[in-house]
Amino acid sequence: DRALRELVAGTSSGAIGVEFLRALVHSVAQAVGSRFAFVGELLPGATCVRTLAVWAGQAFAENFDYELAGTPCEEVVGRELRVFSDRVQSLFPSDHMLRDMGAACYAGISLSDSAGQPLGMLACLDVEPVTSTAIIDSVLPIFAAGAAAEIERMRGEQSLRRSESTYRDLVEQATYGIYQSRIA
Repeated sequence: DRALRELVAGTSSGAIGVEFLRALVHSVAQAVGSRFAFVGELLPGATCVRTLAVWAGQAFAENFDYELAGTPCEEVVGRELRVFSDRVQSLFPSDHMLRDMGAACYAGISLSDSAGQPLGMLACLDVEPVTSTAIIDSVLPIFAAGAAAEIERMRGEQSLRRSESTYRDLVEQATYGIYQSRIA
């Protein structure tokens, strides 16, 4: 019941863009009972992720870039939901962020665009082991669908802005006049 309330709260606020993603990571952390949650976007080359929203227990944290190699996130991108219920630090000893957070468990799910191409990931971490994955298994895919749709919408909006800017630059830099005529 609590997870469903968080799901509705996180996805029906009317916010878009980064504000939507911030509400989403806060809500997913509340829904699954984790201290940390973040949504990240794959950068070109698909070896690095840039976070777009990070919930860090009591407040939002600054976004950051990180390499996927040697992290549980590497096991998620382009794959199914993965849950490491306990001792995640010992499974990924080169991931210093797990140690810095004191993470005991990790759950992550890949985000894909409407064509099925990987966009990024949504992940939750906590300092206590997970005793049951039922909530994670049922809720994380729903939040992931919302995050993926918003990232894809944001990318489309960015692409449109770039196209408009290019067109505007072409018109402004034209050495000859542009003439519009009506032929009847």
